[in-house]
Amino acid sequence: MAAVTEQSRPTLTRGLVCSVNEERTRVRILLSASRSEQLLRALACNPLIAAVFSNPEDNKTLQLKGVDAEIAEATEEDRALLAPYIQTFAAKVQRFNVQEIFVRTLFSCEPDDLLTVSFTPITAFKQTPGNSAGDPIPLGVELS
Repeated sequence: MAAVTEQSRPTLTRGLVCSVNEERTRVRILLSASRSEQLLRALACNPLIAAVFSNPEDNKTLQLKGVDAEIAEATEEDRALLAPYIQTFAAKVQRFNVQEIFVRTLFSCEPDDLLTVSFTPITAFKQTPGNSAGDPIPLGVELS
């Protein structure tokens, strides 16, 4: 996830879990507040946001951008997404000889350190390495 500081410098952080609302109009990303301080300060001043999502199995990658990022406290529902996601991600990267302890360390976070950033995507782009990287994706299109 990336934002721009008041000095027009990019800042980024690693999100922990992503969810989409039922209407598929809003993206919500769980993150560690202590590891994301600069990004959170940037979003508090300027709600422009970009988020990149990548599948480790095939490198399919997509970027979403929004202009209405909102920071909120994580709910119990948000926190409940973390453990199953870690387990699923660890299973996916095991084929690349990434040990589960590494994944658990990467995603470790105290429950009271969790916040969410949510936004409405207004543009989407293919970011999978190759000739079509950077091509726009019409919103609402199912990706294969």
